[in-house]
Amino acid sequence: MQIRNQLVQTLLGFALVFLLVCAPVGAANVKLEFSGWSDNLIGAIIERFNREHPNIEIENIPGNDSQVLVRMVAGTGPDIYHVSWANFGSFVQNGLALDITELFDRDREEIQPEDIFPPALNAFQYGDKLFAMPHHLGGNLMYLNLDRFNIAGIPEPSWNWTWNDLAVMAGKLTLDTNGDGTVDVWGLANPSAWMFWASVIHSNGGKVYDKEEYKFYIDTDITRAAMRYLYDLANVFKGAPGPGIRPNGLRVWQAGTTGMVMAPATDDWQQVGYNFAVLPNPQGSAGTAMMGSAQPLAINPNCAHIEEAWTFLKWINRPDIQVWITNELQLFPPTRRSVVRTIKNPYMIVFGQQLENQVAYTDRMHNVIPSVFNLYMDKAIRNEMSIPEAAMNIQHELTVKLEEDLKK
Repeated sequence: MQIRNQLVQTLLGFALVFLLVCAPVGAANVKLEFSGWSDNLIGAIIERFNREHPNIEIENIPGNDSQVLVRMVAGTGPDIYHVSWANFGSFVQNGLALDITELFDRDREEIQPEDIFPPALNAFQYGDKLFAMPHHLGGNLMYLNLDRFNIAGIPEPSWNWTWNDLAVMAGKLTLDTNGDGTVDVWGLANPSAWMFWASVIHSNGGKVYDKEEYKFYIDTDITRAAMRYLYDLANVFKGAPGPGIRPNGLRVWQAGTTGMVMAPATDDWQQVGYNFAVLPNPQGSAGTAMMGSAQPLAINPNCAHIEEAWTFLKWINRPDIQVWITNELQLFPPTRRSVVRTIKNPYMIVFGQQLENQVAYTDRMHNVIPSVFNLYMDKAIRNEMSIPEAAMNIQHELTVKLEEDLKK
């Protein structure tokens, strides 16, 4: 009996040692909550991450920017979150995004930041601190209805076309097909879209807003010249709709009743029944600008498992994961330069090649700026005020609204 008891104790001892030695480190699951991205694509991304990291479990809780903000302010926010790049500045300003600078510097060799497009990181840098990692990039380029170009006898423009080229072509593409005095086909569908007029400004060396200076740059020579261009596009070249007659850009593009439209790299703009092409935006005096930005992934400063959350941010930027996201999930252009050469979609290739020219026009008051800009720009187009007056009014009103926003 004594020998049997000793044998049992010995076997139990071996079993305990085996468990201690062979049990995976961190065997107990760490659970993280993700929010801010309700698209089905994030479900596929999180599912793969969880499968590859059995000790970390991420749960997706759908929510928009406002819902994430309310939860964060209330102290019940997710561990990892995504919000629009245009709104992320407010999260940083209010201390709702973890400073990941030290983590990034520690893991530089693993991250290979030289392979990441600079705009993808610069968008989330404030001073010398980094507050988010990108998960994919966004941008807006020119879509051309080649059937409309053929009807008008216009050759497809080259990649070094200018804004004046666009205006001339837009005028030739605009048609009143039945002679009733109403335009049926516009040369350019969406001149009032923020990505269009901001591209004109930035490609000519200007800027809309400076996030480090907390200052707008509307009442300047460059912006006034850009506003004059918008005025001429509607009133002189007559190639784009003015106030009160602007159609929905996506609707007329899908119907084939516009020659050109500036739009993002998403499937709904590419599913049409005619021949089309995607070109870089026209060149200005300072080159080409593609408006858009990286989409941020940030960590809640109150997250109890920062290392595990950081693991997800690094993982989604891993080269092979970026290839998968780009080619299999068709999710915008990638964050890494090396991934561009693997892109299969011919239209996405153009977006990928333009990522060096990507510009985030603002990170504050994204919904306010276009409404104020277009309000006074439309008054100028209707000849209700001069362009200098319109620029001065835009500058003043946005500055006042910014001061109010900064006090929140």
